[in-house]
Amino acid sequence: MFTSVAHTKQITGKDVDLALLNRAQSIIELYIGKVEANVDNGNDIQLLAKATAYQAVYMQDNESIVYEQIAVTSQGTTDSRVDFDQKMLSPWISPLAIIACKALSFKRARGIRTGKIFQLPTFIDWREGRR
Repeated sequence: MFTSVAHTKQITGKDVDLALLNRAQSIIELYIGKVEANVDNGNDIQLLAKATAYQAVYMQDNESIVYEQIAVTSQGTTDSRVDFDQKMLSPWISPLAIIACKALSFKRARGIRTGKIFQLPTFIDWREGRR
């Protein structure tokens, strides 16, 4: 488990049970694309503990929304307009859990530095067959 019942109470001030924490953790694992056994960075584990705690509290009073709600961003009464959420996160993941998961080391944007594309000298002497 990323977190415990006592740690969730300490972070959020809310009481949850172990079964709800298990369900919340499985949703967080789906969201990040990794299971607990594959996370070895200490900072990531702390962030995932917070994300799981926030998700459990979010699911506590409205768990049916997490499992049954469709993802919409807005509904209109004129001409029956419904806009679906393109990110597919709105009813399932707690907003605070999303913030915590964005800070994970394997979710951040990464850049690599490369050298010159061509390692050729600018002048080639074709008569000598060398560069």
